[in-house]
Amino acid sequence: MNNYTSVIASLAGTLLISATAGAQNFSYPDFSSIAGLSLVQQAQQMGTTLRVHDMLGTAGANRGAVWYDTTVNVAGGFSSTFEFQITGAGSGDGMAFVIQNESTPGTHGGVGVTGIGTHAAALGYGLFTTSSVGASLENSVAIEIDTYANGNWGDLDDNHISIHSSGVNDNSPDESFSIGRTATGALPNLNDGLVHTMQILYVPGTLEVRLDGSSVLTVPFTFAVGGTYLSSGSASGALNLAGGTNAWVGITASSGGSVQNHDVLSWDFSSGSPGGTSLFCSPASNHSGGLSSSLGTSDFSGPGLFHVAATDGPVDQFGYFLVSATPVDPGVSVSNGQLCLGAPIGRYSPASSAGLNSIGRFDATGIFQNLAGTSSVGSGFDIPALLPDPPGGLIGVGETWHFQLWFRDGANSNFSDGISVTF
Repeated sequence: MNNYTSVIASLAGTLLISATAGAQNFSYPDFSSIAGLSLVQQAQQMGTTLRVHDMLGTAGANRGAVWYDTTVNVAGGFSSTFEFQITGAGSGDGMAFVIQNESTPGTHGGVGVTGIGTHAAALGYGLFTTSSVGASLENSVAIEIDTYANGNWGDLDDNHISIHSSGVNDNSPDESFSIGRTATGALPNLNDGLVHTMQILYVPGTLEVRLDGSSVLTVPFTFAVGGTYLSSGSASGALNLAGGTNAWVGITASSGGSVQNHDVLSWDFSSGSPGGTSLFCSPASNHSGGLSSSLGTSDFSGPGLFHVAATDGPVDQFGYFLVSATPVDPGVSVSNGQLCLGAPIGRYSPASSAGLNSIGRFDATGIFQNLAGTSSVGSGFDIPALLPDPPGGLIGVGETWHFQLWFRDGANSNFSDGISVTF
């Protein structure tokens, strides 16, 4: 019996209470009140609607932005949902949901809640190739709703969603800065004058965009590394978050020569891992790479009841997920880390039956990549209803189960933090 197995066996009957992480939330069912929001340039309240940008702006000033006036925790995961509507006879240019921690006053605006980028194709967050440094929202990631085909920026069509970032540098609408975009013809008409709903879900390691209830784009992403550029395959770079966790969140919009109204009808935001989850035993013990591995989950739209992911792990080290009905916080010291689950502990290991093997390895960016074919996105693990034996049985509706990742750490082993999931 190895050290890991013997320690698990000795934990039978152990029960401690898990710590639940708090979340930052705000909700605007409509905009009859705009208290707590900062409006920039053309953004204005129109009855119960928030008009981010209207059709009346003059050339060179066709842009607006709205920011929640307090930074929120984005590093640990978040969900942001808003209804938008684009109207008018024009054809552009679009909107963007933006996460930013700009610290240098820009050409067009200030920092934080006064920040704004360039108009037209730049969608109120980016800059032109002819712009001076600082004309965009630097240190940002933008999820574009792009309704104009700017061929000179690499746009493939006039109806797409694209995620852009340049790490701490100036952001750009050029598609060479895209870390993920929807395929041509994949979306309903975003410029049809109807109300659409966009949801952005971030769990450490994955950024997902949903439109009108359907998942339309999922990309690997962390604030510590960024994403991977579609054009070059290189990393977009880390963002410098306030306190390592927080940023401003908001919505920008703009037009060029062909103007339209860009309205937001409602907006909800919740930080923390979405979907009835909370972290415990966090942060985990540092591994040999100097970081602590962390778990994130979302109500993933692929196979399985839930998707669990691990980030910030030691490069090239193998591991697999564990499950228990009992959280243990603080954990029990095992090798280099803390085991935070009580017996009986299930192992989604290669010894498990088909569909229950979560074996994987951390890649060069510290993201845990699945090697067993049990993840529909390549990383992490799609948790099925069937539990490994022990504990055996099925996960039931309303039940809470607790998960952790065990992984090799050089000659020893280690653990991620834990995550509790209510199904």
